Amino acid sequence: MKALSLTARLSLLFALCAATVLLGLGWVVARSVEDHFLGLDRHEIEGKLALVRNLLVKAHSPEALAALPRELDDALVGHPGLAVTVLAADGSTWFSTGGRKIPPVLIDGANLAGASLVAWQEGALWYRGLMAPAPTGLAENPPFRVAIALDISHHRHFMAELRRTLALAMALAALVTAALGWAATRAGLRPLGRLTALVGSLEASGLGARLPQTRVPAEVETLVVAFNAMLARLEDSFRRLSGFSSDIAHELRTPVSNLMVQTQVALSGTRTGDQYREVLYSSLEEYERMAQTIGDMLFLAQADNVLRSIENILALNRNNVQIPVILAPTPF
Repeated sequence: MKALSLTARLSLLFALCAATVLLGLGWVVARSVEDHFLGLDRHEIEGKLALVRNLLVKAHSPEALAALPRELDDALVGHPGLAVTVLAADGSTWFSTGGRKIPPVLIDGANLAGASLVAWQEGALWYRGLMAPAPTGLAENPPFRVAIALDISHHRHFMAELRRTLALAMALAALVTAALGWAATRAGLRPLGRLTALVGSLEASGLGARLPQTRVPAEVETLVVAFNAMLARLEDSFRRLSGFSSDIAHELRTPVSNLMVQTQVALSGTRTGDQYREVLYSSLEEYERMAQTIGDMLFLAQADNVLRSIENILALNRNNVQIPVILAPTPF
């Protein structure tokens, strides 16, 4: 399987980071909105509980207590999503808006000391409520229990829509971030593209080309400098090799020409044995001259290589690079 390119990897990394940050932000937003709705519901429920308790505690006579259901009906007008039920001490329903029954989950989860909120579902609707004690103004009358339920279905629908919107926004933001990361990465890696193109087009005759070092990112500048230095070394080596080849051709051309002339003269007519021997002696001298020339050039070439090796070692030592072994030149 082909590995992903560096651009693709960085783009995916940008998208993953953006998705992680947005997911955390979305969770914080959803949690804040949900806590806000919970605070509104608690304020609404506890306000109606305080109203019912205030009316009950002001009932100092049986007549006043008997007239309270009408007052409660009048006080709760305009709250269609709110249901209030008052239970007597014996568990009978003393007052109820719309004849609504108290759900078992509210009775089971009731905390009469702290009046904690309980949430439950009935069909497609969601409710939040509490049950709390409510003393009356009659000392001999045991306290009532007040159950208040608030319809929070619209809050649930809003939260579901908010979560869907946040999920869609996070997905789009991750895609946009990936696209922007891809564009930014391609722009940042453009010097590497030029480096690749230059390497692909390199030939022995084009070693004088150099990468521009202006407006190059700091992470790529070191690579560009090293590559330009490598091209300079290659160009110098090829120049030295070309000069060495020219020197060899120049030094060997004269003895080879002499050998050719002597051979042609010897073959141009009949010669005695002594004459052929003289030609061979003359050729031997030229061969020795050629061998000496070749030996001198090889010595110079190896000496030049050793000198360049020493220069490289000194350069590495200036950069505090440890050199474990230094090879000595091969003696002749």
